[in-house]
Amino acid sequence: MKLPPLENLRIFEAVARLQGFTAAGESLGLSHSAVSRRVSELESRLNVQLMHRTSRRLALTPEGKVLLEAVQEALQRIEEATEEILRPARQRPLLVSCERSLAMRWLIPRLSQFQDAHPDLPIYLSTGNGAVDVAREHIDVAIRRADFALDPRAVCIPLFTEQTGPVALPGLSGKALLTRLHSTSRPDAWKTWARRARVAARAARGAASDLHFDHFFLSLRAAEAGLGMAIAPLFMVVDSLEARTLTAPQGFVADDSRYIALMRRLPEPGSPEARFMDWLHAAVEETLSAARPYCRV
Repeated sequence: MKLPPLENLRIFEAVARLQGFTAAGESLGLSHSAVSRRVSELESRLNVQLMHRTSRRLALTPEGKVLLEAVQEALQRIEEATEEILRPARQRPLLVSCERSLAMRWLIPRLSQFQDAHPDLPIYLSTGNGAVDVAREHIDVAIRRADFALDPRAVCIPLFTEQTGPVALPGLSGKALLTRLHSTSRPDAWKTWARRARVAARAARGAASDLHFDHFFLSLRAAEAGLGMAIAPLFMVVDSLEARTLTAPQGFVADDSRYIALMRRLPEPGSPEARFMDWLHAAVEETLSAARPYCRV
């Protein structure tokens, strides 16, 4: 049997992934009618219905689900092969995506070590939180807090388990010592820490006042400015603890979350991705060793 046109398969994949003809058309630069016509041509070619169309939603038929999985896998392999062919010619930087706070407070201060060890391997660092499609966004390594449903197509490599605890400016006293700093990105940080640290509910509620910030990074900066105490992940404040610009009077306890690295495929030994991951694991181990004195048993 002759294969359907690749363009029709690509349009079908976009419609299924974006859950609509209009959205698919906008992403591909095509009109709604052109997208609909190409999908109808594909269904006629295969002599099956691939999706149920209603005014409110779009649902794939069993045949559509089978085709979608095959098309997405094929398109991903084509993207990867094209990228591999073009890499030597254009010397593309290794694209690394990292959670914003972790990038600012932990990864960036250590990147010079990677550059010193691998001067021939340029890095392009972007930031982002939550779910990420590493294949579609052409990301080589995505460092994420695993608080979302993982893409089964991506390779997931564990990095470290998060540990959290209260931090404050050394010598903090008075009202500021009883002021809790919160962030909307992690609204339950204090409750989670109290539960894991087995702090009595009455003690956890003993703050004189509360200050709220719209980003986690800001609450840490507020703690460094002496405005109160913030719940901080150990990896994001280990440098501040070592420099004695922050103190952790109650230590750190294991959280319910972990950090991972997401990749499109397992890296070949000696590849840019493998060299970065080897360095990343070593940096994590070095941090864990430095952080051990601050952890509660």
